[in-house]
Amino acid sequence: MKLSLTQAIAQIGAGKLPIYWFFSEDPFLLEDACEQCRQQVRKTGIEEIYTVAISKQFDTDQLDQTTQNQSLFSQQQALLLKCENMPPETLTKWLLNYLINPSADITLFVFSGRLSAQQQRTKWFKRVEQVGAHIPLWPPARHELCAWLGQLAKRYQLALSTEAVQWLAECTEGNLFAAKQTFEKLAATQSKTSLTLDDVQTTLQYDAAHFSVFEWANALLLGDVARAIRILEALQQEQVEPTILVWSLAKELRLIIALHLARHPFASACKSLGIWPKRQPPFQQALRRLTLADCHRALQQLTQIDRIIKGIEPGSIWLTLHKLTATLCSPKLAA
Repeated sequence: MKLSLTQAIAQIGAGKLPIYWFFSEDPFLLEDACEQCRQQVRKTGIEEIYTVAISKQFDTDQLDQTTQNQSLFSQQQALLLKCENMPPETLTKWLLNYLINPSADITLFVFSGRLSAQQQRTKWFKRVEQVGAHIPLWPPARHELCAWLGQLAKRYQLALSTEAVQWLAECTEGNLFAAKQTFEKLAATQSKTSLTLDDVQTTLQYDAAHFSVFEWANALLLGDVARAIRILEALQQEQVEPTILVWSLAKELRLIIALHLARHPFASACKSLGIWPKRQPPFQQALRRLTLADCHRALQQLTQIDRIIKGIEPGSIWLTLHKLTATLCSPKLAA
């Protein structure tokens, strides 16, 4: 069965399954899920909890010894199997056999990198689905971040005002580890549990947001000038290579030009250009706002920035990128 993280933690407390498989691209989400599982397992009274690091060269003898040496008087055990990234073949083969008749005294928790659609069609994964649960872990989207922070605060017995949560969401967007560190610090330094924005800002006073070039390009497509500039400033502080920004934006502009010139309906054109459904609304907004002439002018400016990067032409790379960002978000205002 497929469960959310909240459902899985509740399931561990209500009645255990033989295996829970957590997978994600985000190391923080995996580590956080592992910590929550460990805490929940202890609440059920299981004291024997073992963590096993799974590498490509992993030998399953250790698992055989643990799972086969169970007596009538053996205690309940939890095995936390932490894969370096993808589960090695030795582990998946072992699981395929073990889950035919899993031990009633052992609960397996597997943590791995994100599993592809192809991997989720394999025999071993289907066996996991039949007898246990798989839990995909995704970072909260921007509109989900406040709710996620609210839930995280509860784990530290803290209650934050709406303004405080919104401020923290701005400060820690894209950096979930920083969000957790924030609550650890608040729990350690604050004597009260209900916190206002002033309480949080006085304790912290920092901005730990982390953004990607993709998020900058997406803000540009949406025309969100404040967010686009903020992300660009963060990327500049992190010393991201401006060449990557030029390449990324040029790619998006060429897609907008192709959509302008397409003879097919918008959805069909997006499909043929490889623009997946979740990205279609931002492109739709950009298409309404930017003309063909706007796109061609922007590409010319990107060529100029590329020449500045290469030292062929004088100028400020980041200042030009800031101006271009503002222009693309609001071409009429810029004109």
